[in-house]
Amino acid sequence: MGGRHRHLCELYPEHVADAFYPIYEQAFHFSQIMLTVIYAVYVVGTVTAMFFFGRLSDQVGRRLVVLISLGIAAAGALVCVFAQGTWWLFPARILSGLGIALVSGAATAWIVESEPDANKAAATQIAIGANSLGLAIGSLMAGFLAQYAPWPLRLSYLVFIVLLIPVALVIWKTQETVHKARSLGEASIAPRLAVPRGNFRSVPAGSSRCIRDVRSAGILYRTRADTPRKGLAK
Repeated sequence: MGGRHRHLCELYPEHVADAFYPIYEQAFHFSQIMLTVIYAVYVVGTVTAMFFFGRLSDQVGRRLVVLISLGIAAAGALVCVFAQGTWWLFPARILSGLGIALVSGAATAWIVESEPDANKAAATQIAIGANSLGLAIGSLMAGFLAQYAPWPLRLSYLVFIVLLIPVALVIWKTQETVHKARSLGEASIAPRLAVPRGNFRSVPAGSSRCIRDVRSAGILYRTRADTPRKGLAK
């Protein structure tokens, strides 16, 4: 499978849960401040992944790290399926951050290395576009199921877990680009701080798109929080 198809691994709907936090707020009776804390704890997972596991895919291979990240995402979804109170959302959110940080780094590197014409700018745009598409698909799918299907706080996670199976099969069949990969036992997770070399001309474009996505997501969250949800908090 060509490099342009490998961005599928970034399309798994990490943002499924984002549609539900205002509903959780009503169901579990926590405050706006607690909602903000739940959103913020996501950073614990992402920072941990980037700080300690940022180089892991360079050592053990892209495929293995992406598959591990899908497993972590499934674990986070299972926590949400069985959530009975506010504190269940914290480990779910941390696992979500850990999984998305792992898959983003490994998958982006995989796409760049798989680009047939060695066009790193095009590969970077594919990765950014896949991330934005994943945000849209996850939010739309979760919102639709929450509005029109039973078990609004559980069904979307179950669908998500089922969808991970074909995604994992696609990843398993995809060619590895890291040669002479080590085993997990041989890998080092010691942090290494450095400034990467290369062309940074694509950074402003990518940054502006990320800022736009975050701003749009913030408006969407606020709209959801202000919208009545009678009958959904079950």
